[in-house]
Amino acid sequence: MADKDAIMLKLQSASYRKGIRFNEYFRDFDKLRRGRVSTSQFARCIQLLGVYLTPDQVTGLTNRYLDDGGEVLYRTFCSDVDAAVVEDPHLEKTPGKQIPHPTHKLTKHTYALDDPELEALYEEIRVIVQKHCATYGSSVRTAFQEFDRVNRGLVTQSQFERNLPAPTSMPPLYVNLLVKRFSHPESGMVDYLAFHRDVENIRKEEPLGFRHTLGAPRAVQDIPGSSVLLGSAQPTDRTAEDLVKVLQKNFFVTRVRPLEYMRDYDKLRSSFITANQFECSLSLALSAPKSIKLTRSEMQTLVTHYSAPDGRINYRKFCTDVDNAFLTGTDKDLVNDPLANTPQLRRSELVSEKNVLTQEQEDDVAAVLDEIRSVIAERQLDLYPAFKEVDRKAGFTRGVTPAQFHRLLDSSLPKPIHSDVVQLLVQKYGNPATGHVNYMAFLGDVDPLTRLQQGDQLFFDKTSLARFPTLKDLDGDGIDDDQADFDAAFALLQAGIVERSLRASEVFRDFDKRRKGLLTADQFKRGLKLLQPDMTAAMLNAVTRGYTKANEPPPFVVEWKRFSSDMDDVLVGDRSLEKSPMKQIGDINSTLRTISLAAQATPEQKGFSDQNLADFEEAMESIRIDVVRFKLDYISTFRGFDKLNRGRVTRAQFRQGLDMARFNLTPMQKQLIEEYYAEGSLVNYRNFVTDVEPPAVIPNLTQQTQAATARVHTARSAQREDTLGADVDQVMSRLKIHVAKERIRLKEHLRDFDKLRTGKVTSAQFRSGLSMAKVSLTLPEYAALETAYAAPDREGVVRYADFCADVDTVFNTPDLHLDPTKDAVQLIPPVDIEMQATIRKIDQETEEASLNTLKDVAAVVYQRRLNVIEDFKDYDRLKRGAISRAQFMRVLMDLGLMDVSSQQRAFNSLAERYTVSVGGRDDVHYRRFVDDLESVVQNIHSTQTA
Repeated sequence: MADKDAIMLKLQSASYRKGIRFNEYFRDFDKLRRGRVSTSQFARCIQLLGVYLTPDQVTGLTNRYLDDGGEVLYRTFCSDVDAAVVEDPHLEKTPGKQIPHPTHKLTKHTYALDDPELEALYEEIRVIVQKHCATYGSSVRTAFQEFDRVNRGLVTQSQFERNLPAPTSMPPLYVNLLVKRFSHPESGMVDYLAFHRDVENIRKEEPLGFRHTLGAPRAVQDIPGSSVLLGSAQPTDRTAEDLVKVLQKNFFVTRVRPLEYMRDYDKLRSSFITANQFECSLSLALSAPKSIKLTRSEMQTLVTHYSAPDGRINYRKFCTDVDNAFLTGTDKDLVNDPLANTPQLRRSELVSEKNVLTQEQEDDVAAVLDEIRSVIAERQLDLYPAFKEVDRKAGFTRGVTPAQFHRLLDSSLPKPIHSDVVQLLVQKYGNPATGHVNYMAFLGDVDPLTRLQQGDQLFFDKTSLARFPTLKDLDGDGIDDDQADFDAAFALLQAGIVERSLRASEVFRDFDKRRKGLLTADQFKRGLKLLQPDMTAAMLNAVTRGYTKANEPPPFVVEWKRFSSDMDDVLVGDRSLEKSPMKQIGDINSTLRTISLAAQATPEQKGFSDQNLADFEEAMESIRIDVVRFKLDYISTFRGFDKLNRGRVTRAQFRQGLDMARFNLTPMQKQLIEEYYAEGSLVNYRNFVTDVEPPAVIPNLTQQTQAATARVHTARSAQREDTLGADVDQVMSRLKIHVAKERIRLKEHLRDFDKLRTGKVTSAQFRSGLSMAKVSLTLPEYAALETAYAAPDREGVVRYADFCADVDTVFNTPDLHLDPTKDAVQLIPPVDIEMQATIRKIDQETEEASLNTLKDVAAVVYQRRLNVIEDFKDYDRLKRGAISRAQFMRVLMDLGLMDVSSQQRAFNSLAERYTVSVGGRDDVHYRRFVDDLESVVQNIHSTQTA
């Protein structure tokens, strides 16, 4: 009886450990679902389960469940096995029944030490590991899960010693004691799950779930990080209302919405989740950087406060309370009533920019701030740039260290400040959590002209920050000047876009994340500087004002898509090209020339007189003569200076390029040329090169090219038509190979023309169908096929059904239903080199000579029983089936098959028969030669044995 119980416990443990149902294995043999299988089928299923049992044990288990008919009642057997895992098979009738964990039945091992002193020492080790896990937020189970892939609860001794979550100072004796105590008696491995239950105080009948790692009471109370880390240390015995206020501030700082984490558990949107789900989701919401940490008692306080009568948690009410930071903490549901008024929270309710000091300290701080404020107003100082450079994130962290704060005050103010005064300011504006000083709040109090005053609003005043003068803010004269700057800037931008082939939309799109077509003024100016670095501040402001949506209320935004459309008109020219693609458009070079001339000032605007223009033309003519006479290379000199390929160089570089070109010019002529092509501080050397050497006009050869292509096509078509009649067998062979390679059915393309399914189509339809199948044939080849498959009763009609049946023999053997014992042979498509060897044609004399030589070689091979292909393969390293002519001759001579020196003519005829072109070189296809040689040898053998 004890043996039977041991066998059943072994089967139950395997079922629980592997997560399998034994019933699934027996059901395949029970087609009628009678609940019975034969004894052999029962033994086979036990073997498939992966549980090793001796033959005697299998026999005893079979006899235990035999019925009167000699069959095994497998359903009774499966019910006994599942009894350890399923306590009550009718849980659907009593869903609230508490079911103990299966491990308390399956785990019969009790881990303990015989010596009481060692057992007492184990308790000390357990407390050490427990404190270590609580301190670092780990557990024994998570430490070894990576080694236990199949979740057996067992690891090896080396793995247990390597990853044990314990202090590094723990003696090896303690580790060996743990290994000895939790060694599994059957496998010899270490049962880490049993040790985990001891550490976490989890009984055997309890599951290993999240609540035992989060909500279970701990014996350790002085765990680092257990208090709320927000500013200074807070007391741990806080009420639910205090915790809600702390969480409001935390979620405002971390910008986290706990509702996003909790409603994933509420599939039906009932506003209720379990306590375990509430703790898990809240822990995830508090895992953001700089977030607070709640103790277990504080977590339990929130669970108790928001618990419903049925034990679930009303997470909606909790999220409504803590979401006040996002202006959604109203009694009304904003989803159902999106127009409801939300309460306007004050910044001081959520964010503490300054610390509260004693009344005496507040008076001292006010006096210091008044003194600093008067100095800043008197000397008109701006301290923000100095603090911004020290701030490692360019003014967005709003914090500097106290030492940096002291140093910046001493360097910015005329008189040094005493360290006691600085310490007082640090206490006022310091952040206890980070130790930094909020310099933005300090500057907002001391500088009356700064835009950093935050007041009591929740965010910065975006209207004042984003406001800049628009066109309606300018007077009459200002509008004229602004329009002049706008025209000059627009021409300069057009020239830069055409020269560098830029798309304005590619630059501005990166700033517009939501693709709304709107940008701030700073973003738009940054994009303009990327398009044209030479733009001045006046030009930037003019273009920005020109594309500002002035009719919208502040903050003002710029329509970058409208600007991009205006810039693209320069490159495209006509937006209706998709409707009239043959329309002639202007040359881009002439467009560039026109825009460049419009962007630069005219010679008269630069102060050129008629005499100066005459001297300039004389100097340019002298340069043209020198370039033609001496073949001067002056363009590469300017290109060497132009690293960015903008077509412009500095004035000094332009003068240096003229000197290096050795032009015969006077200093006055050089100055005139420089001023003529000058654009501000740069010189446009491309216009200079174009005037010296005008580019040659390239004729449009499109029509000539099309006509030449048509002539070549006509000539090739005529050549194909003049070809001699094609061989039907060769054409069919090619078609079969093509069909086998491409895996196509020609019948699919031809039967669409045969509506009545007569199996016949006209010659024109036959050619059209093959063309749609991408079969390339010449006219003689089409004619050969049409003649071979012509319909006898009608002229110009082709029997395509018979043609397709012959071609489809590459896929299967026809009429297998009439002769089912017939061997089916599948066609293997040959490679290109084999096709060349197959279709190669030679003259009749060479054909006869090569056949005679082949028979002589075959007689020698048959007489000496040679295997010649291995000698050829030694030279064929790439397995192409072909070798060179010299290698072919060497193999024949080495094997003694023929004497090439005395039989040169016979060798040439044999090599000519099997010559193929490989990479432009004529090689010998030895594989086809060996195949033909084996056929001749087989014929000789048949003749002699007959």
